[in-house]
Amino acid sequence: MVRIEQLNSKAEGVAGNMKILYALPGEEVESKRFGKIRRPTNILKPSKHRVEPFCRHFGTCGGCALQHLEYAEQVKWKASKLSTLFERPVEVIPSPKTTHYRNRMDYVMHRNSIGLRERGSWKFVVDIEECPIFAQEHILKKHSSFLHSLPSFDLVKKEGVFKYVVIRGSGDDFAMIFCCTSKGREYIHAILEALTDVPNIALTFNDGVGDISMGEELEVIKGNEYYIEHIGEYVFKVPLNGFVQPNPFQAKLLYDHIKSLVDSDEVVDLFCGMGSIGIYCSPKKLFGIEVVPQAVNYAQENARAYGVNAHFECVDLYTSPTLPGEDPLVIVDPPREGLGKRTIKLLCEQKPRKIIYVSCNPHSCKQDLEKMAEFYTLRSIKGFDMFPHTPHVEVVVELTSKQGI
Repeated sequence: MVRIEQLNSKAEGVAGNMKILYALPGEEVESKRFGKIRRPTNILKPSKHRVEPFCRHFGTCGGCALQHLEYAEQVKWKASKLSTLFERPVEVIPSPKTTHYRNRMDYVMHRNSIGLRERGSWKFVVDIEECPIFAQEHILKKHSSFLHSLPSFDLVKKEGVFKYVVIRGSGDDFAMIFCCTSKGREYIHAILEALTDVPNIALTFNDGVGDISMGEELEVIKGNEYYIEHIGEYVFKVPLNGFVQPNPFQAKLLYDHIKSLVDSDEVVDLFCGMGSIGIYCSPKKLFGIEVVPQAVNYAQENARAYGVNAHFECVDLYTSPTLPGEDPLVIVDPPREGLGKRTIKLLCEQKPRKIIYVSCNPHSCKQDLEKMAEFYTLRSIKGFDMFPHTPHVEVVVELTSKQGI
């Protein structure tokens, strides 16, 4: 028997040197090792914050890690985690929805199973019958039989056709994208015949052994190469293989906060994607920089739809371009690995007076802030729970230039 001291960054219970899945702080548990992971076999003293998980697959499916913990306690834990990391109190804003909030799920197709990988395993896939965190759960259930009839790819034997089915969208206009080998084209007729209620369908091809769910090139076989996503009162066209915040309900609160920090008529949006953050902030003049040409095209189209005076350029930020504008406020929303050395160099050399840093990876964000500390002061930070029931949390950091340097 051991007593759980805390949760680590992966939401595993920690007792001395032991890491136990699905155990909560303060609990006294007996546990057993199953392969590489340890699970409770008997909870002798349960936490008062332990609740019954709402998904039948919780505990085997690797998608969620915290359904057994009261949601308010999840938020407190994430706030504590951020406060420790950034060495100051950090508030975390709860998600308005804690079920059916996700607008994208990448389901693995493997050995006639369709679902997510088991916790701690790459080659075992949980064949899910429900997914209550997904906004389009009903679509998955409705078409489960057909999806299972398609020849799935065997991750171990490296043979088969269909590797992933990606379902995107939170409303009536959604999309289904199949990642498959080139033999997937042989099933186009069957797909179109079965999925009559899916507005947008595409194939993306991967004949190699790399584990990717979405390629750069898509072959649209029905509908458009984009789908419609709503964030607050705004409606955006999102490329089928483009990025948008995965929780549109929480994204509204995130964007509202970013907008409240914008105190300039001129905004530069770096890593702008299809332009949603900059457009939502509606400055008098908006400059956007993005490396993906298709995303730039949709950013321009989305800006025109709202009459925003915007100019978007397709530029690789890691090559250190010059910031546009005269005295702009800069918004950055980089990928998980962070800004990169050249972008940090660009910002520190040109010294925009304010930077709003949006990050899905607080650790890489903290590392970037340390590299910019000579030139910038951390003025405010706030967390947003974009992924309830997981360890992940988003942060928005407000940086101001140190004058006279």
